Amino acid sequence: MKILFLGEIGPGQTSLMRMREMTRLGHLVLGVNANEPWKRLLRVSRQVQRRFVNGGVVDEIVTAARGGILCDQKRPGLLPVLHTTK
Repeated sequence: MKILFLGEIGPGQTSLMRMREMTRLGHLVLGVNANEPWKRLLRVSRQVQRRFVNGGVVDEIVTAARGGILCDQKRPGLLPVLHTTK
């Protein structure tokens, strides 16, 4: 199975551990670090964009996810997985 994994993919993060485990189980996994763009915003801006699911960071994450899907067009059937911690 091909999986597009969106989450906080950093050292010591459970998202990275989950992504590695899916790879170990034989799945083709493409990871997008969906948490990194949020770190550039002030807390208020971050809350507004998350609440309304609209804004520059949301667009950046969607573009990264689309890029992952587009680069895999030769092999259709990519399953998107979003791991969030709220």
